Amino acid sequence: MNIDLVVFASCSLGGSEKILHSFAESSANSGRFVLAVFLSSKGEKIKLPFRVHGLYLKAERKELGLLMVSRYLFQLSRRFCVKRVFSSQVHVNSILSLYRSFGILKCDSLIIRESTVIADRYHGVRRFEFQLLYRLYNGIDLLICQTDYMRNRLIEFSPRIKKHDIHVISNPVSSLRLQSMSEESAPVIKGLGNQYIVALGRLIETKGGDVLIRSFARIHNDFPELKLLFLGEGNKRKSWSELANKLNVSSDVIFGGKTSNPFPYLKQSKLGVVASRSEGFPNVLLEMMCVCSRVVSTRCAGGIEDLPGIYHCLPGKVSDLAFSLKKALQDNKKGRIVEMRSAVEKRTPADFFSKIVDHVGG
Repeated sequence: MNIDLVVFASCSLGGSEKILHSFAESSANSGRFVLAVFLSSKGEKIKLPFRVHGLYLKAERKELGLLMVSRYLFQLSRRFCVKRVFSSQVHVNSILSLYRSFGILKCDSLIIRESTVIADRYHGVRRFEFQLLYRLYNGIDLLICQTDYMRNRLIEFSPRIKKHDIHVISNPVSSLRLQSMSEESAPVIKGLGNQYIVALGRLIETKGGDVLIRSFARIHNDFPELKLLFLGEGNKRKSWSELANKLNVSSDVIFGGKTSNPFPYLKQSKLGVVASRSEGFPNVLLEMMCVCSRVVSTRCAGGIEDLPGIYHCLPGKVSDLAFSLKKALQDNKKGRIVEMRSAVEKRTPADFFSKIVDHVGG
């Protein structure tokens, strides 16, 4: 029996996990038996696509799961004909590569994807840790980078990586599905009203929520009815709330928490904003382009300045982001919506899957 393995670091549905989820669904739709392996059982279980089966390891952390999974990979490789293995995080990528080198994992194709620009995001000991992990990259049939910038920075960071088959394949997004989800009803968020801008994602340092709050405070007098809504959770919630209070905008900055369907809020917003300092490529930006009427993003990743219909600015710059927010809010050109929708409609999951198959075969 031919099977595909898709290896998730955890059950949380972040950017990388959405790409893995998309690959698993496309593979299943092509008729292949797909097993989704979750290295950590922590968090709420992802709803898997039809015909995709889940294997949940009872590990609190992915590091323990990477040790536990070796036994399952050994057994699966000998019971079934494992055709393709797909993962999307450096720790997972490196260990799967190591297991393949040792013969623990046997497969026709090992496909790995870079989830962020390590060279830009990490420093000191963590940077050295990733340099060691990249040295474990071996036996890889396809290494996917999200942008040309990511590919170039990866080669600069780890020159030996050039020996692998590296290709730039843009992130997919299911535009029709998100537009359908945006039509669903959503719980009312107290104090929100219908005049708001929205940021979606984890409340962590790299997402730049502090920069966004400062920028929002700068334009608040021009748009006194406007609210700023954060959808997500993270370790910066308290400090960002304190910052909003310090800047006298706490009553207009709302932390809505994590929601299973944020897209009705995105559709009803005046503007969607990505304020990140650094990203591999923010999938949430593509999601906003599917449903929002206006979108502002920092140039936190390669290729953002090439996306049509959005406003973009330098990352980490309060004045630049404030200027872009104000300009976008004052823009009534509907042609930008058409440009955004047209761009994301070309990035289908089926096309993403097809490009991978073109490189590694069926």
